[in-house]
Amino acid sequence: GVVRYLFLLLGQISQQRALNKMGPNNLAIVFSPTLKITPELCQYLVEQAAPIFEWACQNWIANKFEYFILIVYL
Repeated sequence: GVVRYLFLLLGQISQQRALNKMGPNNLAIVFSPTLKITPELCQYLVEQAAPIFEWACQNWIANKFEYFILIVYL
């Protein structure tokens, strides 16, 4: 949802830090108070958004499929 989109966008912004001076640390300083998380966690999520949310989406889809199979065959 929204959190996934936000951190993927912030990750893209941080990749352009040579142009915009907004690396993961600076983005964390700006966004962590609004998100009510620590700057360290915010920075980690900015840096690792793609692999974290890709894993989460794959596992969510796999789990939903397993639940569907259980419901259909029970």
